[in-house]
Amino acid sequence: RGFSAGATHYLQSDKSNYSRTYLNQKLVELLGGRTAEEIKFDEMTTGASNDIERATEIARKMVCNWGMSDKFGPISVLKQPDNVFLGKQLGEHDNYSNETAQLVDKEIKRFIEEAHNKAKQIISTHLVLLNTLAKKLLIDETLDTDALFEIIIEHSKDEEKEIVKKKYDEALQYSINLLPSDEIDSENDNEEDKSED
Repeated sequence: RGFSAGATHYLQSDKSNYSRTYLNQKLVELLGGRTAEEIKFDEMTTGASNDIERATEIARKMVCNWGMSDKFGPISVLKQPDNVFLGKQLGEHDNYSNETAQLVDKEIKRFIEEAHNKAKQIISTHLVLLNTLAKKLLIDETLDTDALFEIIIEHSKDEEKEIVKKKYDEALQYSINLLPSDEIDSENDNEEDKSED
């Protein structure tokens, strides 16, 4: 619905410190939609433009700001200031060579390509799940946490079910933490009523 033609909403957390492993996983998630288009339709659309922008920005910060590139190590390179007055920006000179800039571009590209390849592998392995979720979305238009995980668990291999159930429990815990206290009390009352029945 709407101009975006679809969106994925993530549960927010109070996390402010991210590991390289977490960020690499986030890149895979962001490239999932584009990768699914390639695999299913052998075609690309503009639908993934925002995801690609976000993935590229994360990869850039991993390389330039957060010292997560093995090639550069724990140094800040070609860092772009967030809020720069035009006069200040024009007055600053780039202290890095073209060679360094090219290496930065290659590293950003490498992070993106590795995430893209991982997304391809995941989607190719779970095509039945992808098709099931797509058909369900065509009918219901939206899927909440419970509906989403019900389908994922049903289509998970035995060795995957434990991980998926753990993720489901984490998602439920996040959603409870996000509820106002009066809604939590209401949820608890409902659970007690069910147990009495």
